[in-house]
Amino acid sequence: QVDPIVASFSGGAVGVISALMVVEVNNVKQQEHKRCKYCLGT
Repeated sequence: QVDPIVASFSGGAVGVISALMVVEVNNVKQQEHKRCKYCLGT
């Protein structure tokens, strides 16, 4: 059996990591979009 505290902690950690990954992916996509606009503009 898993301790409720451990379960909630690991669940929260997974949520935080996945949220950070989503933010990072969005940042990369935005950077690529800006770069493409810049390349097309020149």
